[in-house]
Amino acid sequence: MTSTEISHSRAFIYPTQGQSREQQNQDLGECYTQAKEETDFDPSRPIPKKDRESQPAMRRRQERIQTYNQIVNACLQKRGYRVQ
Repeated sequence: MTSTEISHSRAFIYPTQGQSREQQNQDLGECYTQAKEETDFDPSRPIPKKDRESQPAMRRRQERIQTYNQIVNACLQKRGYRVQ
């Protein structure tokens, strides 16, 4: 990863408009916040033990992670980043 790339999940985020490292970090933080607010989900929180033992709960978590990532990616793309 070069100094102009930010890793998010398993994606790489490339600034396409010459954003500074400081701007990249600010944008990423704001997009994470937006995704958390829109999904009421924070993927950094530990998985409760009861959910780890439940396949339906783990499926729901995977769906929420996918939605969360889609929101983050769309937010970053609107701010001038290429997400791969």
